[in-house]
Amino acid sequence: MSNAPLVGVTVSIVGAALTTGTNAILTSIIVMSSAPNCIPLFLIFYFLL
Repeated sequence: MSNAPLVGVTVSIVGAALTTGTNAILTSIIVMSSAPNCIPLFLIFYFLL
C-alpha cells in the first residue's frame, strides 16, 4: 500500500504523455494535410489547446 501514491502519479504522467502524443499526431496530420501558408494559423490553434 505504501507505493499507491507513486502508482497514481505514474498513471497520471503516462496518461498526460499519451494525451500529448495523440495531440501531436493529430496536429501533425493537420499540418501535413494543410497548405504551407496555414502553418501560422496552426501554431495559433496549437497554443490555444
